[in-house]
This record gives sequence, structure tokens and C-alpha cells, in this order.
Amino acid sequence: MYNTGGEFNNAEEFLERYPGDDKCDALSFDTYQYGDSAKENWFAVQTKAKLDIISKIADEKNKLFALAETGYEAIPYPEWWTKTLVDAIGENKIAWVLVWRNHGMMADTRKMHYYAPYHGQVSEADFKKFYELERTYFEKDAKKENLYQ
Repeated sequence: MYNTGGEFNNAEEFLERYPGDDKCDALSFDTYQYGDSAKENWFAVQTKAKLDIISKIADEKNKLFALAETGYEAIPYPEWWTKTLVDAIGENKIAWVLVWRNHGMMADTRKMHYYAPYHGQVSEADFKKFYELERTYFEKDAKKENLYQ
């Protein structure tokens, strides 16, 4: 796995520390949503642009590519999954998207710290819609395919 932060704007910058084709089989980067995604679309636009860059590199190098670490802390936008994240992925056929952890209550701030919805959370219904999209593939889908025999 070759992974960077989201601080690249072209293939050369993304590959700046690339160790070589013989050292990795997947390309990825990390990026997070901040601000109000209901009013601002910077996350979707920038993430899609970066995935487009990596998609071309992955195709040339015959590698998988992914959004290795992402999310929107506390997911305050009820339609983040189907509006923002789906727009960010665009038509890219990424291998996976991984949202950051659900820590729970943070002792120092007394705030909940999470990146995936829980029962009753404001984006729960939208996550279920995301889950049901034909283009998403979850563990239950992989299990049906007997991929790990």
C-alpha cells in the first residue's frame, strides 16, 4: 500500500515518495470533510479530483486504488453519504472507502468522537441508502462471492 495525505495536485506530487511497483499493490490517500458540506462542496470536488489523478496512475501501473481514510466527524449533514461521499467518488471504481474510527465519548472534551453513524444518528438513514446502492459492495456482498476460500 502506498498512501499519502491529500496534499497533492498532480501525479508527480502524488508519486513523490513512491517506493516502486514491486513494493506496493494499491494506491490511496487520506482526506477528511470539515465545515458545512450542505453549503460547501470543496470536499467532494477536491476528493474527486484526487481520485481521478490516482485512477489514471493505478490504471497505468495495474494497481488497486482506494480512499484509505476519510470521514466527517459526527456526520452532521444528514445526506453526507449519498450526496457528498458519492459525489466525491464520482465514477471512479475504487477498491474501498474506509471511514475513521468510532471512539465514543472523549474524556478530555466530553464529546462523542465518531465517523460512522449509529442507530438514531442524523445520517443513519442516508448511510442505509448508501449501503443499498448498487455500486457499493459491503462484507455481506463479498461473503456471497466466496472470495476468501
